[in-house]
Amino acid sequence: MKVVFLDMDGVLVTRLPGVAESKLVDNLRYIIEQTDAKIVLSTDWRRTPAARQEVRRILQSHGGMDYIGWTATNTSIMNNHRPMEILNWVRERNKKVRAEGWGDEELVEAFVAIDDRALLQERGGDRLHGHFVMTHPNRGLTRPACEEVIKMMANKWLDKPKVSAAGVPTTLQSVATVARTPAGARAPGQTLPVRKAMTAGQKAILDAKASKGAPIPRTTPMSKAPELSTSSEAYKQRVATSTRGYGVSLAGERSAVAGTAAGDRSSRGRSSTTMAALRSGISSMYVK
Repeated sequence: MKVVFLDMDGVLVTRLPGVAESKLVDNLRYIIEQTDAKIVLSTDWRRTPAARQEVRRILQSHGGMDYIGWTATNTSIMNNHRPMEILNWVRERNKKVRAEGWGDEELVEAFVAIDDRALLQERGGDRLHGHFVMTHPNRGLTRPACEEVIKMMANKWLDKPKVSAAGVPTTLQSVATVARTPAGARAPGQTLPVRKAMTAGQKAILDAKASKGAPIPRTTPMSKAPELSTSSEAYKQRVATSTRGYGVSLAGERSAVAGTAAGDRSSRGRSSTTMAALRSGISSMYVK
């Protein structure tokens, strides 16, 4: 089955809000007639029953067209997730067809999204390459755009995520759905990245991790510097010498202080003797 995911504003509605142009709707019918595709609404008009009913009226008034469904409505209108909404609809549809045993003709094998938004730049848009035609918001679905849609319908849809050279999915599809490649094995057509030479610092870090948290070796190990070790004999001797030196210095300071005090007392004694002599002389002068 082929599917056209249809936007309304900027595709069929370009001049008056809410009013589809007959010429553009006829261009959509041209696509459906050429490809036998089914229509699924991806437009924001899908979000309310009244808007969906208006789309149905527009389509049926132009050759009896109709849509078969619409993408999820439980997503925010403010999020740029329309590519993901489209991809999820395709996946859920095919999952349901297989689960309920419908015919293979009901599987979505090709689709094209028509929108005036830059869907390739939105979330999941990388999976729409070859399945998306962007219209000009002021011109809508022109005949050249129709020819491009018809041409793209020949592109078969393969729901396989793109995988980088390192084996990592590049899309938002769940990693659990990606086939694992054994460690060290090269997938068909895979080009392994060129590894750069490891620096000395990186090697030391990896060695430390490999030894379960062992500390990274220092440039000058402690064992090669015994003079810094507090348990070495040289260190103990240095401490003892410093202590003895400090004791001698302290004793010298105490002796100097005692000598200074004795000198002061002797000086005060001489001063007392001198004063007594002066007083005696002065007294003798008055007596005479």
